[in-house]
Amino acid sequence: MGEKEVIFSDPKHPYTNALLSAVPVPDPNVKRKRVMLKGEAPSPINPPPGCRFHTTWSLATDI
Repeated sequence: MGEKEVIFSDPKHPYTNALLSAVPVPDPNVKRKRVMLKGEAPSPINPPPGCRFHTTWSLATDI
């Protein structure tokens, strides 16, 4: 959660960063680096504890 200007200009969560990198750019000459998540997608039936997407990014730590 945060101000939309901050979220769009400096996303902190890897999933938000990946989502924003997938937004199409209307100029075909502009290339954007896509952020691809790795790992297993979380189960919607039995989601993991904590951040639901910690299984898809390498920065997750056990706390």
